[in-house]
Amino acid sequence: MNNRGRFRSSAFLAPLVPICGVALLAAVVVGLLRGESRTPDVAVNPPSEAQSYLRDVRIVSFDAQGQTEYRARAETAQYFDNGDITVDAVAIDYLGGANGPWVAQAPQGRLPNNTQTINLSSGVSVRGQGRNPVNFDSDQVQIDLAERRIRTLAPTTVRSGRQRISAQRLETGFDGDKLEFDGRVRTQFNPGSAS
Repeated sequence: MNNRGRFRSSAFLAPLVPICGVALLAAVVVGLLRGESRTPDVAVNPPSEAQSYLRDVRIVSFDAQGQTEYRARAETAQYFDNGDITVDAVAIDYLGGANGPWVAQAPQGRLPNNTQTINLSSGVSVRGQGRNPVNFDSDQVQIDLAERRIRTLAPTTVRSGRQRISAQRLETGFDGDKLEFDGRVRTQFNPGSAS
């Protein structure tokens, strides 16, 4: 009797299958006539040594307590046989959690295999968030996730308000409490107009 009930339901629903198919086809045709068709993105060929290629990548990393450790997005990412990952047009925020003051952007980046570092290059911009933001630019920046540190590996320019500092290298924590300069340091302070 149970099988008969199933059969009756199937027999009852069977005429609806062609009707649903026609309705779906009509919706597709109407969408095409309205110009809602999507053309597929042109395939981009990754370098021959890349094992995988991804576009419009978004990553959220969590710490052991389930809190956001950092967020990253990249226009493209390539995974190589040796485990390295390269990214293009990358932006990283929430460094150190939701209250982390730093946002880093770079045209290129590399995540070496078996490390907890992100190496950014080719005109890196790091912007501080908050009441008295500090911004710095360098051609090479390393984000060390294990030590929760940001290091510049090339000459660096720092700006904060009316002050500008140039240094060979800079290092700071994810909390942004203190900036440590290395090498030759030059400071320029513009006091503004007297009132």
